[in-house]
Amino acid sequence: MSLEADLDDLRARLELAERTLVLLVVPSDAELDEVKRPLLEILRAIPLELADLGACTSGTGPARWAELTGTRPDAAAHVLSFVPTTEIEARAFASLLNAERSFLSKLPRPMLLLVSRKTELVVRRHAHDSFTWISHAYALPGARELRALAGRLGVHTQWVAPVPPPEAPIRFLHVSDLHLRPARVARYEQDRVLDGLVRLLERDRAEFPLDLVFVTGDLAWSGAAAEYELVIAFLRRLLEVTGVPPERLFVVPGNHDVDRSVGRWLLRTLETDGESLEFFVEPHARAFHRRKLEAYETGLRTLVGDGRSLGLGVGAEAVEVVEVRGTRLAVASFNSSWFSQGDGDQGKLWVGEPNVKEALDRIADAGAELAISLLHHPFDYLHENERRVVESWFERGFDLVLRGHLHENKTRSIASQRGGYVEVAAPACYQGSHWPNGCFMGEIRALARTVRLRPFAFVAGPDPWVLDPKVFPDDAAEGYCRTFSVPPKRRRKSGQSEASRVATQHAFENASPHQQMVVKRRVLDDQGPMYGAGVDREVVNRIAEELPELRISILKDSGVALVSAIEGTERGLDPALERIDVARAGGFELALRQAGRLFLEHTAKLGLERARLPERDANVGLAASLGAVVDAPIAVGEGLLRHHGPDITIGEHELARDLIELARPSKAGLRPKLEQLDRYGKVGDVRHVVLAVVGSLPEGATEPELERVTTPAGRDAWVLHL
Repeated sequence: MSLEADLDDLRARLELAERTLVLLVVPSDAELDEVKRPLLEILRAIPLELADLGACTSGTGPARWAELTGTRPDAAAHVLSFVPTTEIEARAFASLLNAERSFLSKLPRPMLLLVSRKTELVVRRHAHDSFTWISHAYALPGARELRALAGRLGVHTQWVAPVPPPEAPIRFLHVSDLHLRPARVARYEQDRVLDGLVRLLERDRAEFPLDLVFVTGDLAWSGAAAEYELVIAFLRRLLEVTGVPPERLFVVPGNHDVDRSVGRWLLRTLETDGESLEFFVEPHARAFHRRKLEAYETGLRTLVGDGRSLGLGVGAEAVEVVEVRGTRLAVASFNSSWFSQGDGDQGKLWVGEPNVKEALDRIADAGAELAISLLHHPFDYLHENERRVVESWFERGFDLVLRGHLHENKTRSIASQRGGYVEVAAPACYQGSHWPNGCFMGEIRALARTVRLRPFAFVAGPDPWVLDPKVFPDDAAEGYCRTFSVPPKRRRKSGQSEASRVATQHAFENASPHQQMVVKRRVLDDQGPMYGAGVDREVVNRIAEELPELRISILKDSGVALVSAIEGTERGLDPALERIDVARAGGFELALRQAGRLFLEHTAKLGLERARLPERDANVGLAASLGAVVDAPIAVGEGLLRHHGPDITIGEHELARDLIELARPSKAGLRPKLEQLDRYGKVGDVRHVVLAVVGSLPEGATEPELERVTTPAGRDAWVLHL
């Protein structure tokens, strides 16, 4: 049907209908306002009296629409538009639309709802029932075509570039190094300083309402339980006057939160990468060191409750995701004080590379728009065997790094080949009234990728906390505040990058010593030794996730080339196309077919004979194909690398998972591999099991074949022929 015919049909529908919801779908969110203007002018020229009710938010649903339409009862139809800032906001809108669908019957006139194609897909997926109330959905062209139609119809349109609304900031308070203790003299000084801060926050609440509070260590003086009674009392007052709920308070311990009497016989540091792996991967390895922070943990739990990180979780457990006005933030709380024991901490501390890497995987999988890290110490307090590699991971994954310890404010923006971050080192919030005391308030704008800082300092007098002009003396025009740009990031879900990592690791390990040296020289351009703990791991990760061109130009390997080609296709996919939810009806079969097509397409393009393709390369190629289409983490190579798990796993570890085992056509048939799938299926909650038979189709095949079979144990299974 032509555009003119669609508009005639829409006009007739609006003239005849009493109450109906009509969906108008535009190509993209960016074009919505540009499309809306000529569309309304064309409809009004029919003539048709339309009432434009503007844009609605994710919290404005049919119940509110019914109220809004009452303000223009004379209109023949009402118009609303919705542009989400994040996918989470789009899902919230769809859920509200579904929940309040009965209120659509209260609309006095037809309602035109303009959304983008991407938002329509979210609504169809998450608001199934509401579609029974939608009388029709029209796909509209771009603004240029609509303006051309208006010209042919003799309708004058004036194009005005849309002005996006200003991004609402997310405001935070960053304090550090409270050093609270119960002695009477200390109490007087502490109260003088901290009461003044509470009064400042109370006065400032109307003008600068806070959303988040970050405390980066040294809450107490010696890690004693009595000190945490003061800590909790202060933090509770702070939350009360700011209105910030406890779930938006984030805390990590510092060296003064350690009970040194408990830790006197414990390890003072680690020496090797292997020791670090054991300490941060095995929970029992940290059990005794955690006792040094028992009073800290017990005290804080009374305020924030169980289930919070408090810096004591590692890997994915260190990360908490919070949504503020539609913006999804990830906060990773790291304990840099596991090995703190005295004044000689510098160069002895560890936060753990696996700890940081797994936290970043969790952040990427959560789809966070901005990632914040909390820790107490600066990086030069870390052991030399992990300092550089940990800093590299921070540059890659975090946008804002908050810390303390040195009792002096220091801010900087770091841009590197990996990305970079804004680092904010807060001064001591209390170290005695005769020493400098201070804190930061800040504003985060995730879309604009900026962080604006307001420094405050303690001075004597009845209003003891004031804006500190000494921190940013060159920014008088900005009110002695400074806005930092956050370097862009290229986060990738852990499941998608796993295929790259495994393929690159295999190629790197099998390269000649000379070839490995060439690769290292290309990658390790930072200062530091060429060899050492963790160097090869960083080489592999850097190539796999940052330097795909290096994978092809230096590491001549079929698996590397296959994964690179598939991921290149993934980057070129239409962003409006959603990944497949394998948990929904028919989703898993659709995902297998689409991934199979990608696999067949790219093996053919690269001239790889599937019948002779090494098993490891076939494994990572199929995993990369699944990663391009599936909305779930992909684990790769468990069976190939350690010989005790399936070749590919879809889904979160120990939750509902789908298992895939690779096979070759053989005289023994499929039964041995199906028996293997039965053994895997006995562990955890397994939804689907798949046997992917590589080389079972002719080399020129472009379409995979799927069949349903029954395993020897009587379980339904898929066989994917490739």
